[in-house]
Amino acid sequence: EYKIQNDLEKLLHREVELVILNRSSSTLSWNVIRKGIELAIKDREVFLDFMLEVSNDAEEFIDFNLDARRRKYALRTA
Repeated sequence: EYKIQNDLEKLLHREVELVILNRSSSTLSWNVIRKGIELAIKDREVFLDFMLEVSNDAEEFIDFNLDARRRKYALRTA
């Protein structure tokens, strides 16, 4: 994968971040799916299932962090 990344950088003349989605955290995977450029998807159905799973995981993670921050803020102002 580093060879692919280096080859892309040479070809495009710019920095490239190659992310292997099934080896990344849910929040990173979700951001890449929403904002990145698809290079290769072997099985579209598997990708869609993965996309649904990581979007749900990322949403739960964000909600958990927001709740924790709200509780922390509430304790400070109490």
